[in-house]
Amino acid sequence: MFTGLSQSIATLIVVVAFYAMDFVLIVRNDRRRQAPGSGRSWSYTLMMLTAVALVVAQPALLPELSLRTDGWWGG
Repeated sequence: MFTGLSQSIATLIVVVAFYAMDFVLIVRNDRRRQAPGSGRSWSYTLMMLTAVALVVAQPALLPELSLRTDGWWGG
């Protein structure tokens, strides 16, 4: 089971991969929308960036908050 900094790095890799794929799909398909205007919301974007920063930093800064298990599913 990853802990500390390695867990933070693994989480960051997954989040970056997800948002990169999301960005590519939005750029490719946004031109096909029929509705006028943009669907972008800066307040939502800032909220999500804050949430991602907290989720990525938590294992390295506050490891005592993490769930630890010796079960096979925790590997």
